[in-house]
This record gives sequence, structure tokens and C-alpha cells, in this order.
Amino acid sequence: RKKKQKRTAKREMIPNRISLEKRPKRGEHAEGDLFVSPIKTGVQRSGAIVCVPSAQLLVGRMIENKKPATMAQAIRQIDSEISIDDLTMDNGLENKNHEQFGIPTYFADPHSPWQKPHVENSIGLLRRWFIKKGTNLQTISDHKLQEYLHILNGKYRKSLGYQSAYEAAIKRGIIQE
Repeated sequence: RKKKQKRTAKREMIPNRISLEKRPKRGEHAEGDLFVSPIKTGVQRSGAIVCVPSAQLLVGRMIENKKPATMAQAIRQIDSEISIDDLTMDNGLENKNHEQFGIPTYFADPHSPWQKPHVENSIGLLRRWFIKKGTNLQTISDHKLQEYLHILNGKYRKSLGYQSAYEAAIKRGIIQE
């Protein structure tokens, strides 16, 4: 015989989620994401990265776990360092407390990393140059991550008119000297 199935309401993963389509056209937008250790290592330590596309500026923190409260604290710290109008994130459970970020947060469609390409590319650069895929992030200190981000932000880029991300960010008022 067939077992009777329970009819439960659809579970809302991220409460009060605002779609990326509703983001204002003007303003200093930023994209955020998390890069993690491989599951096989059993390590929860991750890196929270925010990229400001207009200046290609990278700011980030190592966080001890992927809990929403830890992510909210990291984003608040990052937001205190830079001047941005809103943030675009993916639909990971670490972003559940997005209302505590202290900044308007918009979400890309599920399984659509191309809607936040700058942060995905930046994490790719970090992985290619410094932190290879499969690396246990327990071995990477926050100080070391800051060094890596400093090197990437100091590179002169053709897309910025041969300026570094730091120079472009200062010019746009994203960071202060």
C-alpha cells in the first residue's frame, strides 16, 4: 500500500529575500560570496569576500564557520571599511540573517553565479594564485588572506585605465586614504 504523505508548506530558506531585479540601477553596488574548504576535510572555516565591481576592490575576512550570525558579523565589519550602497549575494544559508548586515542586500537567482561575476572571478584569482582549490582553510590565517587581497588590489589593471583597485576606489570615494 501507498503511505500517506504529509503536505508541508514550502520552506523559505531566506526570509524577506529581495530579488536582484529590484536593485536600484544607480549607486555603488558590491557583490559578496563565500569560499570554503573541501567537505572531505571536515573544516568549517571559510572566507567571506566582497568585491566592488566599479573599482575591482576586494575586501574579505576569514570566518570560523558558515553560521548566519558569523556571516552577518563579517559583513558588518567589511561594510565599516568601505562605502557601498548595496550588496548582491547568493542564496546560501549563511545569508539567512541578511537583515543584520546593516546594508540593503539583494539576491541572485538560484544557481546563477553569472549574476555576480566579479566576485566569482576574484575568488578564481585567489584560488589560482594563492589558495589552491582543495586547500584546508584552517591553515590560512586572516592576516595571510589580507596579504593576498592587498596584492590583488595593488595590481594595475587595463580595465581600470592602468590604475590599481586602491587608486580607483579612492577616486570613487569607496575607501579613504
